Amino acid sequence: MAILNEVPGLEVTVQMNGYNVREYTDPYADNHRRSRGSCPKVVKYIESKTGANFAVCFLKDPEFKELSHHIAFRVHIDSVEAGFFHEPNGFTYREWGVKVDGGSWKAEHGVTYYKFRFADFSVLPNDDFSLEEIEDHKKEASRIGTIKVSVYDMQEPMFVEANGSRGRRDNVEEALMRQDCFAEKAVKGDRALTHSVDFSNRKEKPTARFQNHDGIVKRSVWADSKKRPFAEFEFRYRSMEGLIQEAIVSRTSSMDDEQVREYAQNLERDHARLKAESSTLKRSAPNDDYFGTNKRTRMDIDTEVIDLTQDDEIEEQDDYWW
Repeated sequence: MAILNEVPGLEVTVQMNGYNVREYTDPYADNHRRSRGSCPKVVKYIESKTGANFAVCFLKDPEFKELSHHIAFRVHIDSVEAGFFHEPNGFTYREWGVKVDGGSWKAEHGVTYYKFRFADFSVLPNDDFSLEEIEDHKKEASRIGTIKVSVYDMQEPMFVEANGSRGRRDNVEEALMRQDCFAEKAVKGDRALTHSVDFSNRKEKPTARFQNHDGIVKRSVWADSKKRPFAEFEFRYRSMEGLIQEAIVSRTSSMDDEQVREYAQNLERDHARLKAESSTLKRSAPNDDYFGTNKRTRMDIDTEVIDLTQDDEIEEQDDYWW
């Protein structure tokens, strides 16, 4: 789970196919020192797998110290806003958890929902593209590979007249049109990008208009006049090979528990075989050229799974409460 020492009482996890993913710390960053005026931020790396559904789980502990009317958090997937969630009334001193496994936007006759799912993309030779296309691919690639949660202090909402426009339709539809292939130069380098998020797994659901009968809606009011978050959680997802390429995970530590057990059993069998063979050989003076070093392998402990549930309906993701 990702936590911030500067902001105790909040934690964010990513689940893949219903289970908490293993998190890795960037060994080359001092947990990403922030610039003056920016909020505390934690960055974790996680492994992504093609075709796997995933969810973002937010949890506020009862001991969290609130400094405003309530808190809210916003989720961005590959730079696309996927939800803005407000703490309900009466949860100031209670645990509050939300599991976000998809997003939605307003459609012509209702709401379109989509689920979060990792997808791979094709990497083609640079010669297949013009210089302008490669630059466009670089800009596009800079938007993928991240899951971000920003937390805000909020004031009591205002009641305003509905203006008839709402939702985050534009950036989601833009994401749907993203290319599924990149020039090699756009995705190779310091960031070993291997996956993106597939927003095409969607369906429409007819629904009534999201407003009261008198046309009055709730509008969010930030405690900070510049709408700045007080905490940020960022997850950078890569395939295991991508994590190894970025030196986040060492190649020897990439084995899972089953592979480690099999490796240990093979070592034991080899040791027993060598011991049996050596007992039949005449003892001779050791040869320094045959001396080596034994490397120890440490298995990582699985993270605890936290069961966070919410209603089937996904909350809307803009400045209005409907």
